Amino acid sequence: MPAYVVAFVAVSEEARYAQEYVPPVLELVHRYGGRLLCAADTVRSKEGTWPKGRTVIIEFPDMETAEAWYNSAEYRPLLELRGKFAESVLALVPGAR
Repeated sequence: MPAYVVAFVAVSEEARYAQEYVPPVLELVHRYGGRLLCAADTVRSKEGTWPKGRTVIIEFPDMETAEAWYNSAEYRPLLELRGKFAESVLALVPGAR
């Protein structure tokens, strides 16, 4: 069953985020069998107040793979890097059966 990373990212330094963080993260996501489903700065909220910033959704084959990606030694320095120019809220969500 697929699993999803759902994140809301408020980027403070767009150029650094786009150049230093995004390319290595996408490469690592692909290495773990994941794929980027969306990365949008605007949404059409129909109910409630949507969090500000970029909405990111990444699909992985299963929760174990999503956890392995997030907890990997390769991702750890990228998390630290992201923290220098973005604030994030991130969750791993299991897919529906």
